[in-house]
Amino acid sequence: MIVKSILMPLEVHKVRLILEALAKYKKDDPIEWGTEIDDLIKQFIAHIGFPEAERMVPEIYHEAFPEGPPAVRQW
Repeated sequence: MIVKSILMPLEVHKVRLILEALAKYKKDDPIEWGTEIDDLIKQFIAHIGFPEAERMVPEIYHEAFPEGPPAVRQW
């Protein structure tokens, strides 16, 4: 809960900068962090919303979710 509450006040353009920095870091050294960078990118994309992320950072969005956003499962 604390982690998600930290992300709430971030403005959308700041999230874009963070996503671009994470993508650059991932390209510079993809082995060092394993899947942690990928997971963090997906969390930020989910935070700002899939349509907004696709509009703002399409190349990062399509790399993280090549088949589109995850399906919402029914209970």
